[in-house]
Amino acid sequence: MDKQIERAGDDNKNNIGVLYGIGVGPGDPELMTLKAINTIKACDIIAIPAVSKEECYAYSIVQAVLPEIEKKQIMCTPFPMIKDKEKLTISHNKIYSDIICELEDGKNVAMLTIGDPSVYSTYMYIHKRVMQAGFTAVMISGVPSFCAAAARLGISLGEMMDEIHIIPASYDVRDTVGYGGTCVYMKSGKKLAELIEVLRTGEAIRKKKMTVYGVTNCGMESERVYRGLDELTEAKGYLIMLRMYLIQCIPIPCYLTLIMIKRRTVTVNNLLYTCVCCNNTLYRIRTFNRLYSCNLFQLSIYTFIAFLTRI
Repeated sequence: MDKQIERAGDDNKNNIGVLYGIGVGPGDPELMTLKAINTIKACDIIAIPAVSKEECYAYSIVQAVLPEIEKKQIMCTPFPMIKDKEKLTISHNKIYSDIICELEDGKNVAMLTIGDPSVYSTYMYIHKRVMQAGFTAVMISGVPSFCAAAARLGISLGEMMDEIHIIPASYDVRDTVGYGGTCVYMKSGKKLAELIEVLRTGEAIRKKKMTVYGVTNCGMESERVYRGLDELTEAKGYLIMLRMYLIQCIPIPCYLTLIMIKRRTVTVNNLLYTCVCCNNTLYRIRTFNRLYSCNLFQLSIYTFIAFLTRI
């Protein structure tokens, strides 16, 4: 039995409530898991990230599968979508205090979140504080929006040694232009125009066309699919963007021991690379791989080759 679930059962016996962070998927009610549904049924209180259930996407998803949720006690826990740390702290403190009061009364609380609670979810702020206070908090996984978007498009996010990068597009994304494989841009919001411009610049610098998709409100009635940067300029709603291209890879033995004979850091197209010499051949390696802090190491081709480019 899962240790978190086992501990939750022990807390219930001691009349201490348990907090459940429940991922309800991206929008299609049929993508909710049985575990999520059963946990919601068993909880006393449903916490929703909105000022009312009428304005909550997560609640409407559950309601379509579980109409009896209307009989549950609802706790509204709106998280402001701002970056002001002081205001965020005030909001989080209020939500935390409300939930702790219910847990102390022996009530189990299900906090709903779109997608999966482990991926850019506001739930995690409360999860960590509840755990630090000595209570039990359990995460129930849901289908992430970018996986649902890939399924909707009928494409693979990554195969074999392809890289997959999950990026919060509401922050600076300029460095991501040089990433190989697939980039998933989430929460672009008001910065969509800036993101599109960054990607256009990336195409011009690399002189290589990238494949770009976008899906807004994935799994909902208002879902719309966009293909290419030109179409994405019209996107509105909750957007998941996928950008793809592959780095040309070099065949090397399945296991390679590298001895750093020469090593120096250079900048190429505003991206940092470490240059190393191996078997009289010079390579450049993206420095964001922590394994390259060693002078001598051994690693598999699938870890190594994604970052290796012959000079």
